[in-house]
Amino acid sequence: RCAISKPLVFERPGDTIIFSLVKFDKTTSYQSNGGFVRKSVATSYSIQSNRVSSGEKILETKVKEHGDVKTFPIELMGSTDSIAWLFAGELLGFNPFTHQLVADPTKLENLNERLRGKLMNERKYYDFNEATGTIEITAKDGNKYNLDPRTLIVALVDDEAADDIRKSRQKRIEKELKLIQQRSDMLFARYRNFNKQYSVHSISMGAFRDSMETFQQKRKLLDKIRDSIYTVQRDFDEITRHYADRDRAIESIQRNNPNFSSIKTNGDTFNLKWFGLYNPEDLADIPQRFDYRNLYNEAARNRLYTTGITIQDSSKRFPELLLGEEKRRIGNEVFLQGGFLIDRKTGRPIHLHSPDRLIIVHKDQVGREGLIQVSAISTNGKIIWTHNTRLKEFSDWQLTNQYLVITGGDKKELSSGENNVLLSVRLSDGNTVRHDFFKM
Repeated sequence: RCAISKPLVFERPGDTIIFSLVKFDKTTSYQSNGGFVRKSVATSYSIQSNRVSSGEKILETKVKEHGDVKTFPIELMGSTDSIAWLFAGELLGFNPFTHQLVADPTKLENLNERLRGKLMNERKYYDFNEATGTIEITAKDGNKYNLDPRTLIVALVDDEAADDIRKSRQKRIEKELKLIQQRSDMLFARYRNFNKQYSVHSISMGAFRDSMETFQQKRKLLDKIRDSIYTVQRDFDEITRHYADRDRAIESIQRNNPNFSSIKTNGDTFNLKWFGLYNPEDLADIPQRFDYRNLYNEAARNRLYTTGITIQDSSKRFPELLLGEEKRRIGNEVFLQGGFLIDRKTGRPIHLHSPDRLIIVHKDQVGREGLIQVSAISTNGKIIWTHNTRLKEFSDWQLTNQYLVITGGDKKELSSGENNVLLSVRLSDGNTVRHDFFKM
């Protein structure tokens, strides 16, 4: 038994659960001959809910036999409005607390006549959108529909309206600048015309002065409008770059089976201060301009440092941060390969508040056999708690209001992407419960 796919977290008053997709291989025949072992297995897939606070399994429901699934992969897609979405050769939605089936192709077709006979059985035709909480369905005729998870009603996607919002806004800015330039060209043409008329004495000095005064007023007004549009364009470009960087960070950390070095970063900003986990050699090479960087050195004995930060240009929406010259060491704690754990939802390090704390991941020894430890540390360098996960790698980790939930594998019988360990680490004191899918 093992969990496959990324688990989903669901919270409701007084209860938080982890919803998992479980694969079970049951041996049906076993033969050993000449040093070779052959066995046949029957595979089934179930959904399972575990209570975060205790780790206990509270519900398990078989969904499919392997032979019933016509196309692969079979995986959890995401969660919307208390529905766990699963793809197993077809789109399925379950209540995570009761395992009641709330959506399947039959129900979707009954509610949406336009989908009747047009639903595909391949995963690539179903795009789960984390940001909007909708599922985009591509039908057999090529039309795309957005599925509202609250009503299970679909709406046809307008390809033109769905054009990239950033590109659309950039076009509007360029159009406004073009109109301003046209008005400016017309104004200067009138200016040259008055100059010409005055030079040949077609107009009086008074008329010429009036025309110059009008020209100056209109030119100043156009310059103000142009400057305001340039400000909007600058802000827009900053926002675009900022969110593009954020999206790349999130995409990178969301990849399946990340290695240890990619789940952490060595520098962070918190409460107008910089914090870093470095050894003296690497600390000397830090640039003044802050960025999130990840150093890999399996023997690095990192300590916690801090310094102040200043804002280089406060007029920018996302200004650059400059580190102070003197970086002060906080405490004497050593974190082997230590770094700040990144939140998979934001692509940035995890920050805990009330009280303020940072989450650090580090190894218990060098080499491939090193196991990941998790520590909570105060901003004055005091270790609040440390827990050895007994895992060499994390497959997934998610933050709830009170817990850090981690999945991974420690059984040699399992393949890549198959996990047996579910850990629930209480953020207040590090108390941890463990569930083993392999056994239960």
